[in-house]
Amino acid sequence: MLRGDATVFADDLTGAAECGGAIWSAGLAVSLLPAGREAPRVRGGTWVIDTDTRLCSANRAAETLLNRFRAVGAPRNRLFKKVDSLLRGSVVAECVALAVAARKKRILLVPGNPAHGRTVASGVYRVHGVPLDRTPFALDPHHPARSARVIDLLGPAPADWPFAIVRFGDVLPRRGLIVGETSDEDDLPRWSLVADDATLPAGSAAFLRAC
Repeated sequence: MLRGDATVFADDLTGAAECGGAIWSAGLAVSLLPAGREAPRVRGGTWVIDTDTRLCSANRAAETLLNRFRAVGAPRNRLFKKVDSLLRGSVVAECVALAVAARKKRILLVPGNPAHGRTVASGVYRVHGVPLDRTPFALDPHHPARSARVIDLLGPAPADWPFAIVRFGDVLPRRGLIVGETSDEDDLPRWSLVADDATLPAGSAAFLRAC
């Protein structure tokens, strides 16, 4: 769970603004740094940083994120990686890049937003009960959902970062990228309690709000 000062990295301005709103609604002061703005060194406070990498290649997205991370000097133990709740963009590349830079052993990725009907159960992503690849998101011009299986949406697992999809209460692997399933809203605060100092929390703005 995030406490006090934190730095959140988002891959587009809409997601960054959503995160800023979630933090502000929790009663915390927050600063938003849009892409293209010179990055000040983080000296306390809660920051949301837009990298504008949603449409970049995986390598470019990771490089841009790392440059931003180094420029602001974000604390390693108070980080959150905001990803698109439908897993669009270079989700794995960015999460892994940030985890490595922050010296984390695993990533806890909770992309779901049950309040908006976006759930992950039995490894399948559904929107209001419909598999993702049977929704209008299958026609997304940049990231068409060709499968509803989370493993397919994530793509190949990088070396040393094996994927695991788990339900709350399962034993979590000590290493790798772990996707936390979310069938209802109660799952989000449960997952927020799991991340320790060796874990990078990542996911939807709804998961950030829970954290």
